[in-house]
Amino acid sequence: METLKHTGTISKNWIITEPREAYYSSDKVIDAYMLGKKEGLEQAQKAIFALLEKNLVKCHQLTTKVITTLRQRKFNPSNAYLRIISFDVFEVLITLPENEFLADEFLFIYDDINHIETTESSDLFSVTFSFSDSGVDFDEKHLQSDGFILKNITYAAKSR
Repeated sequence: METLKHTGTISKNWIITEPREAYYSSDKVIDAYMLGKKEGLEQAQKAIFALLEKNLVKCHQLTTKVITTLRQRKFNPSNAYLRIISFDVFEVLITLPENEFLADEFLFIYDDINHIETTESSDLFSVTFSFSDSGVDFDEKHLQSDGFILKNITYAAKSR
């Protein structure tokens, strides 16, 4: 960045009354601002993507934990879908056979899920789990239109 330094007389009719160390043109100030803004935005974007990646890993781990809990209670989840609301907010939808989803015993799962959601929540991470039956009327395309565009890889290979 160039600076203009001058003391004393700058023309026949004008003198500098207050010596200054450096002068910057308005264009230089604007250029410096724009460069700083660009670099700041790039750094913020990198930080958000790094946090998103970390949160996706955590979301997968918690989804696996929920599926394990379901299996321990003799339920058979058929799929798990993910909707990313923002870099720190996630929704997971787990489907089960209709008879299991409607069973009275399934209601006890919500206590376990609530505990997981509450204990794992923080300022930079939040996940909610919901459930649906995978009966005759179930249509994966409807889930996609609701934003559940990611499918757990454990189940993706089975449905191909």
